[in-house]
Amino acid sequence: MVIAVSTWTAYRSAPDDKRARVAQDLGVSLESRQASDLGHTRPGEWLEHSPIPNALIVVLAATWLVQQVAAKGLLVAIYPA
Repeated sequence: MVIAVSTWTAYRSAPDDKRARVAQDLGVSLESRQASDLGHTRPGEWLEHSPIPNALIVVLAATWLVQQVAAKGLLVAIYPA
């Protein structure tokens, strides 16, 4: 039911061919941009482009999963009753 309502809503809210706009109509260039050679210009950009936060989340999740399996056993950790 949700899929049907979502599809109907998307279909009804999309503009027709006369009212549709493309990127050039809005002044948007679709050409690929070159990465800046300036490096990080703001202090928080190193964190934004660093793999360290993702690696930390993976290590924490793996540690939690191993702890759960060790404490409860594999089947109970996967399918708690």
